[in-house]
Amino acid sequence: TVFYLKLKADYYRYMAENPMSKGKKEGLIQDCKGAYIAALKEADKHLLTTHPVRLGLSLNYAVFQHEVLRDTAAAIYTADTARRGAVESLTGMPEEAWRDAASAIVRLEDNVAMWREELDMAQQREGEAAMLEECDTSFSPKTADRKPLFHAGS
Repeated sequence: TVFYLKLKADYYRYMAENPMSKGKKEGLIQDCKGAYIAALKEADKHLLTTHPVRLGLSLNYAVFQHEVLRDTAAAIYTADTARRGAVESLTGMPEEAWRDAASAIVRLEDNVAMWREELDMAQQREGEAAMLEECDTSFSPKTADRKPLFHAGS
């Protein structure tokens, strides 16, 4: 059931990523979100946090949040929560379990790092824009012709 729901959600995500009318895209986004949430609920009930299908589901849902919903913070939370849960559960497990989960954990880590960098850069740009806006609003024609209070060489 989890794998089927994951495939269904992935299909909707791929469709939503392609250009189409806004109304149709919104419907696909809602279908996609519903399928991912249903798959995650089933995974919580039936799959270990280290199961490759569960990790792949979390990764794909995080990509959906980032790429389609444009919610980078939620994508980071989803991916990092899945990664941390898997790593904690793998402690003391056989090497085979590590091998099965390793590639998905690495992809989760890579995406989290990339998305955090994007978020940091966006916040930095917003801060710079706010500073520029503040500078622009502090200048007005009324204050433009005033002489400074202190002059160099006085």
